[in-house]
Amino acid sequence: MHLGWPWMFYVRHKRQYGSNLYLPESYIIPGDGTGGGGGGGGGGGEDDDQWGPWSAPSECSRTCGGGVAHQTRECYNLGLAKLLQFTFRAARDEFYRRYLSSRNLSLSHLGFSVNKRIYLNENLTELARSIKGSALKMKKDGKLHSVFTKDGFVQVKDRAEDEARPVHSVEQLANKPFP
Repeated sequence: MHLGWPWMFYVRHKRQYGSNLYLPESYIIPGDGTGGGGGGGGGGGEDDDQWGPWSAPSECSRTCGGGVAHQTRECYNLGLAKLLQFTFRAARDEFYRRYLSSRNLSLSHLGFSVNKRIYLNENLTELARSIKGSALKMKKDGKLHSVFTKDGFVQVKDRAEDEARPVHSVEQLANKPFP
């Protein structure tokens, strides 16, 4: 599925989403058959100590003219993982425009056969990143039901049935009475 975006995007860092769904790291094999094109085979990254070994490359499909193959590796530090890195800024901007217009993209929009939803971390300010980090710790401790960002603000839900509420400071989280 092309969706009008260049095929040259890299899905980075094997991450688990829901029940045993993993996004592979992809790399593009140029149409001239020279191989390469980013990602793939063995080391060289600045954060290689946080990664497991590469799997063997998948079979290449050259029916679309360029061909795509996949390799995967485990990320041991999911806090630093990037999910999606576009080769072209215009492709990234178009993807983000579509995301903002619908707020409901799924993996099928990127050509995967699974229809799991995609969640994007917005470009947050340092304060918002700090609030989100604290809120995620509280969620892990069972004090919050969900944490997400919307329009640059951190939103939390205390219980599944509650309305999401914006959080504007770490102190607002710390002073919250818990049931």
